[in-house]
Amino acid sequence: MRMILALTLLLGCLTGLNAFQDTAPIKNPSTESSGQIVTSLTELEIREILAAVPFKGEKITIQEEKDSEGLMAYYVYDDKSILCALYQYSDTEGGPVTSLGLSVGNRLARAADMRKINEWNASRRYVKAYVDREGDAMLSADLLLTTGVTKVTVKEWVRMFGEFSHEFTTFLKN
Repeated sequence: MRMILALTLLLGCLTGLNAFQDTAPIKNPSTESSGQIVTSLTELEIREILAAVPFKGEKITIQEEKDSEGLMAYYVYDDKSILCALYQYSDTEGGPVTSLGLSVGNRLARAADMRKINEWNASRRYVKAYVDREGDAMLSADLLLTTGVTKVTVKEWVRMFGEFSHEFTTFLKN
């Protein structure tokens, strides 16, 4: 296929013809299907994204709460168990939201085994696991907004984290 395209372009250059003059413009499928690129999200947009995520679970609920910096934090529950918490971050106090963070913690009867956490990290991408100061196993992921993302990208990022959250809980129990 590449050879045919290269030969067509070469022939067009040699003859002075535009080999693509009668064809439709090439469309970028990533922007066409995913929507507009944004560098920040409003609280309403985040609510809409979370409402559209097809979380796996019996009874999904979302609660909101202002954090210490006055930014809205969103907590997604599967029945009574927390599936994930979405936090907004700003580089400057009172400035625009520049990134989003997802996290979930698993309280364990005994402190989390670092070998098990390392095993998780070595076999997964897109999320990181660690042990916090209290010995709880934590899972987290960050998404930078300032370089540009689509709402579909954010939705998929949250959906994927929700699936990892279920996997992580199961992984820790085994």
